[in-house]
Amino acid sequence: MVSPETILKVRAKYESLAPLVDERVRRCWAAAEAKAIGWGGISAVAQATGLSRNTIQAGIEELGRKPLTETDRGLRRDLKQNSLCPAERRQTARTSDSSPNSFYSPHSPFS
Repeated sequence: MVSPETILKVRAKYESLAPLVDERVRRCWAAAEAKAIGWGGISAVAQATGLSRNTIQAGIEELGRKPLTETDRGLRRDLKQNSLCPAERRQTARTSDSSPNSFYSPHSPFS
């Protein structure tokens, strides 16, 4: 069983960080705290933060996930080959929006 002092410390950290982080960071932080506590960590962090055990477990899985650049060896090369500078992205967006089904087609009264 995790001590009440540990739960209070986790709660204090969480209350300090909660307004500053998004859902993903919150989930990963909670997972890191649970792992640092060890046995009973998921339950302790859930009790301290009000986050669900499933959310904390998802964070643990997310922390253990390998980056896509490790699992897909060609990804970095493909991204570099297909990357566009901002001006090219705007031009591509304009030409792709010129289809007759597009809201912003050249024939639309809204363009």
